[in-house]
Amino acid sequence: FPRPGLREQYRQTRPATADYLTGEALDTLLRTGDAPLNEGGDRGVVTRHARALGGAGPLHTWGRLFLTMPEAAALTVLLVCDQGWNRSVLDAMTVPDDMPGAGEDGLDIYRVPVLKRRRPPRTRYASANLVDAGPDTSGRLICQAIEATEPARITPAAIGEPTSRLLVSRRATPSGKTMFCLGAPPGDSLRRWASSAGLAGDSGPGQVSLRRLRRTVQVLIRREPAQ
Repeated sequence: FPRPGLREQYRQTRPATADYLTGEALDTLLRTGDAPLNEGGDRGVVTRHARALGGAGPLHTWGRLFLTMPEAAALTVLLVCDQGWNRSVLDAMTVPDDMPGAGEDGLDIYRVPVLKRRRPPRTRYASANLVDAGPDTSGRLICQAIEATEPARITPAAIGEPTSRLLVSRRATPSGKTMFCLGAPPGDSLRRWASSAGLAGDSGPGQVSLRRLRRTVQVLIRREPAQ
């Protein structure tokens, strides 16, 4: 929905139709982080908008634009498996620079900033150039990660909480906290995702270790010394 032209497209639709109400709800979501809510005590989603969206739960409302925290945990796992980055690197990672057509054959290159806090100051900052050479390439994965999380950067900027983090997800119950989780989600989100995906580790269902995944990528796939 944040793509240029789509907001104008819904505004040209006849008011009160399902398409108009859906567009209006998504526009409100992008500006505020929530679908249109009732005034008063219950603060539930406005009935006509809930009907147009197909429901009032996260799946039908803010889940249309923002990653849930378990979904962001799944993305974290993908990035660890692809690049062998550790959690602290992903937690601090900002949106990569896009260099369209800069590679051979006009391929897009993403320059990913890598901050390794435990290293000496001179070697703490590095970058990785990931080429988008099509499906199943590291550049395509980072491109999709940027696209999936972009709405969750647009909305914080709109409400006065701008961020440049790559990993951004919406909290299901933001009461008492900021609406968005910045960086890699906490362990309970990873466990919820792993459990829903039917994964299990040595410690039982829903147990996935980012540290072990990283070491597996480094030693068995990249043939690098364990760090």
